[in-house]
Amino acid sequence: MAQADDELDEATPADRPEDTTEPCNVCGGPTVLCCSGCEDVFYCSVSCQQKDWATHRLACHKRSDLAAQQALTTSIVLAEPKEKPPSKQEIVLVGKEHAIKGAEEKREQLRAAAVAASRERRYMDVLDSAMQAYQMGAAETRRPTAGEPDVDLNQLVELLLLARATHVAGEHASGLKYLDHLSKMVDNLTGADGNLPIFHPCSAATLLLCTAELFTLFGQQERAADYSRAYIAMARLAHGEGSSAVGDAYGFHAAVLARRGSLEEALHHTMMMLQVRQRCGDEKPIADAHWNVAVLLRELHQYKSAIESLQAAREIYSRCSGEGLDTSQADIAMASVLQLIGEHAKAVQSLRQAVRARQRTFGFANLQTKQAAELLAEAEGKLNHENEKDCDSRSESEFRANRAPAAPVPMARRSSAGKRPSRG
Repeated sequence: MAQADDELDEATPADRPEDTTEPCNVCGGPTVLCCSGCEDVFYCSVSCQQKDWATHRLACHKRSDLAAQQALTTSIVLAEPKEKPPSKQEIVLVGKEHAIKGAEEKREQLRAAAVAASRERRYMDVLDSAMQAYQMGAAETRRPTAGEPDVDLNQLVELLLLARATHVAGEHASGLKYLDHLSKMVDNLTGADGNLPIFHPCSAATLLLCTAELFTLFGQQERAADYSRAYIAMARLAHGEGSSAVGDAYGFHAAVLARRGSLEEALHHTMMMLQVRQRCGDEKPIADAHWNVAVLLRELHQYKSAIESLQAAREIYSRCSGEGLDTSQADIAMASVLQLIGEHAKAVQSLRQAVRARQRTFGFANLQTKQAAELLAEAEGKLNHENEKDCDSRSESEFRANRAPAAPVPMARRSSAGKRPSRG
């Protein structure tokens, strides 16, 4: 009847214990049934449920719709999305990425092995590992990312290792080839090619110094001088004029010029180094600078100035560390210059100071003490020889002065025998 017209839900027994306290929604009596649609409302009989259905069905339908919507949403959320199979192009790109990543890892391992071998002076292993890493880097086609310099810095490390190792191994031609590649990269990184530098001035100065040293090792003195000049300019930019780093740059450039035979220019830069170190105030470097000036002055045959520089160096050495190895070396150097100008007595005196200093520092049986003693014995022999020569020359001059003048020898006249006397 009305059940079908009103779409009355069939009542189901409530799954509740017998001592339930839920009252009937109509009469308030003990309940044995509940609404099968929402299972939230309880009744004591079917008649009470039918009476309440006219008003309860509206709320019961809303709750049923909400529960169905929640169940649908949960099923949608929990449903696993279907994966689209990758295309052939994506598979190829992924394969290339894996291959590039594996090659980069292999190259990094080879480069690390080359660095470790270089520290242990195993230069043949350096050649093997660095060569493989460099060839792998040359074969790479990876483009630099945004903000990354258009220079493979890993290749910079590999070229430095290869240039040094080829020099030690005696492979001069291969080393020059790597050195040319290195110089182009250094010019780009330091701005020596006229463009803006990529490296910080401190790093650029160090790189220019290393490049100049490598060119010096391979006998390329002119290119070494070019890079050492660039090193001075970059050191000024990085550390400031008058800094100790600029003084070191002057000293290195002077050494390169001395190798080329440009002694006067080398002396000029050595004097600049001395001035910088005197402003910095470190005593031992000042003494070393005086020593370098003395060496160049001796080569330029300016012996008196060389002796003055050596004396200045000796005073600083004595003030810094007392009488010892440094002062004895200065004494030996002064003795060699004094012998060149014929001051053998002063040379012997200087060598005696050197021997005494080494005897106190190292002992009588030390090799350096014996070497100084041999130089002293040789100088004393030269002094005795010069004294004997002087005595002989003085004796001869005195003998000539005291000897009586000899009678004049009559000149022989030409004989006229066989000739008839002329008539007057």
